[in-house]
Amino acid sequence: MSDVCCSSAGCDVIRKVTVQIWRQGRPQELTAVLGDAGNKSGVVAKTDGTADRGQLGLALRALQPQELRQAGVDGWLLIEEASGPAALAGVQAGDVLMAVNGKPFSSIEQVRDAVAKGEKNVALLILRDGNQIFVPVRIG
Repeated sequence: MSDVCCSSAGCDVIRKVTVQIWRQGRPQELTAVLGDAGNKSGVVAKTDGTADRGQLGLALRALQPQELRQAGVDGWLLIEEASGPAALAGVQAGDVLMAVNGKPFSSIEQVRDAVAKGEKNVALLILRDGNQIFVPVRIG
């Protein structure tokens, strides 16, 4: 299925697809809007491939009480800087880290533990501009 969106800059095709996933032991059907991967803004960090297992290249901090109230959540971490494997995967400063490999957390130490157990890849659930996005990151 696809929709067409016209703006003053011209017309773009917005593609919506339906995907079936398995979440928490049950099948679910989701609709996703596909973006243009060639239309990225910003610079992606380069890595020399020597990142230690479990190191994503993220500078994290806990959300402040006001930020937590505004977001209506108990935990989550703000990504202050992204480099290395996380930046290569598309994680950006200002994103909010919500979960690692489908598991929520309440501290930076819990994130480190989850990433260390993540084998060669981890799935980060981030919040960006009001949208929840899964970002797969190759760390091994």
